[in-house]
Amino acid sequence: MSVTDEKVEIERKFRLFSLPEGLDNSDVTAALIEQGYMGKLRLRRKGNQFFLNVKGKREQSLGRGEWEVEVPGWVFAKLWPQTEGARLTKTRYGWRRDGRLLEIDVFQGHLAGLILLECEFASEAEAVSFSLPEIFGTATEVTDDERYKNSQLARSSGIPQ
Repeated sequence: MSVTDEKVEIERKFRLFSLPEGLDNSDVTAALIEQGYMGKLRLRRKGNQFFLNVKGKREQSLGRGEWEVEVPGWVFAKLWPQTEGARLTKTRYGWRRDGRLLEIDVFQGHLAGLILLECEFASEAEAVSFSLPEIFGTATEVTDDERYKNSQLARSSGIPQ
């Protein structure tokens, strides 16, 4: 079991209304992710890896604290039933574009049709100066919209309107 120290996550999130061209090229990675929530605790399966995660509250900035630990599969299996009613499934595409990793989440199940793009940054200044590439068309920024937090989406009955 490996533990990461708490880190500050600085990210921006955008709702996409279609997938960009090029997601089928060899530079793109894809992983099926299942995650469920127990209060503020997130349980995630990504391929054959399992994680527990807690994210702090965003305090008038783009950054927030995050702590994550990789756990054995039996821990995931034991806790997963407790996430009933607060789950989501998505395919995450990792795409390098203009030197930056962009993560595109294509949701399934009760959130089918929802596509979100997340981008992490090393600093607030870098995040603020970021311009979304034109390839993403009419994307809408949802960084500050609580309805698009994964923990809220997992408990929702569908895509936010």
